[in-house]
Amino acid sequence: MTEIKVSPGVKRAFDRLKLENADLKRRLAAAENEIRVLSGGPDRPGPIVTTQQTAKKWKAFSAVGVMVMLVGFVGFAIGFANQPNADGTIAAGVGLFCLGLGSYVVGRVGKFWFHE
Repeated sequence: MTEIKVSPGVKRAFDRLKLENADLKRRLAAAENEIRVLSGGPDRPGPIVTTQQTAKKWKAFSAVGVMVMLVGFVGFAIGFANQPNADGTIAAGVGLFCLGLGSYVVGRVGKFWFHE
């Protein structure tokens, strides 16, 4: 078997890589231990559960309400600007604004009431 001659610089680089590899293995083992403890080790009853603060249905109610309020306000503004030729645009704008406000309020109350 032939022995390969390696320069001292290459040998130092190889030794440094071995040390870095050992350090990475040690840190990986520490991280795995921490994950084990946090996910149901002897100090914790079970895995960590992250929950969403607000349910999406209540966010949707509020978001739709805001959009309908904006459409109603724009309709009201257009009808008010063309007042002689409004043809119910003002009433439709006010109606949409009230519906949007109702939807927004339902979303906010639902969020509060159900603690979601």
